[in-house]
Amino acid sequence: MLAVIADDFTGAAEIGGLALRYGLSVEIATAVPAASAVEVLIVSTDSRSMNKEEAWKITADTLDKLLALKPVFIYKKIDSVLRGHVLAELKIQLAKTGLEKALMVPANPSLGRTIVNGRYYLNGMPIHETSFSSDPEFAIKSSLVTDMVNDEQGEVIVLKPTEPLPVKGFAIGEVNNDEHVKIWASRTGNETLLAGGGDFFMAVMEARGFNQIEQGSATELVLGSPTLLVSGTSFTKSVAAIKALKNNGGPVFYMPVHGLENAGQETEADEISKHLTTDQKAIVAIDNEADMPAYTSALWLRKAMAKLVAAVFKKIAIGELLVEGGSTAAAIIEELQCSRFYPTHELQRGAVRMRMKYFENCHITIKPGSYDWPPQIERLYL
Repeated sequence: MLAVIADDFTGAAEIGGLALRYGLSVEIATAVPAASAVEVLIVSTDSRSMNKEEAWKITADTLDKLLALKPVFIYKKIDSVLRGHVLAELKIQLAKTGLEKALMVPANPSLGRTIVNGRYYLNGMPIHETSFSSDPEFAIKSSLVTDMVNDEQGEVIVLKPTEPLPVKGFAIGEVNNDEHVKIWASRTGNETLLAGGGDFFMAVMEARGFNQIEQGSATELVLGSPTLLVSGTSFTKSVAAIKALKNNGGPVFYMPVHGLENAGQETEADEISKHLTTDQKAIVAIDNEADMPAYTSALWLRKAMAKLVAAVFKKIAIGELLVEGGSTAAAIIEELQCSRFYPTHELQRGAVRMRMKYFENCHITIKPGSYDWPPQIERLYL
């Protein structure tokens, strides 16, 4: 068994979709199961949405239980733009596994994300000049990768693909193209903790002898009905598309932040359910232009949204649940008390459709907020 620890649910889903390309059976779980018969077990800790102490604790506990299953190796899926408690979690993984060095290759050149001369770029633009600068929890204010991982003690070195790995400690590999990613993967073995994004995961798999298989196209996949799309992202493109749909009379329901914990939740759930019955589709989102009460925070908003979605599930049988935003997805599945998922289709990179263990007639598709929806979903909604 191969194992992956992901710090958020969209990252776990992305790796699950990539593992399908190799013809492997995959399970995604929110906690380490006592046993699993799949070839790739991915555990989503949701540690990115926690404070550093909580993230450290859940990572340590996850590693203890995962190591008891004796996986062939453990890949650490980190955010491709290094949000979260990356360095703190890698430190505990080194301690638990007995390894002395860690290599991070977070950037995905295939998606326009590169690291050159110690700086991170998105489609050629310094990352701190993009929408990531306004992330509500991990706003990126510098493109220096050592700043991005909060390397306050000078523990991390940044290496070019031609430079050797250190004997011990932490390194970030620069990548400007797919070939650089392959070079890093070819130079690592079981003595190095491997952490990174999707591109590096695929390169590691292929360096270890796994080959991609031919897969049928998912572009004509018929989604379940009714379909509920939940958007928890602050990324400009998605926010603007939903706003435009709302202004054109589309089935968009902005979450009522005032009074949601009281009658507002039930009233809104009734309205959404009625619309799903008649139109078979709806979107739940947060109005970023709304006047938010002083007590709101990113954590409060996603938990409130999760409660609203759970209230809708109690009123109508959802056939397809679409969620953008890893922390939002984690809050929803926690509220629904669903902890095990089985990827069935990679609709496109990062957008993965899964069977839900405890909701046999409902599939869930997850994607990061910064990724686009697949064409069949955009045609349905946007």
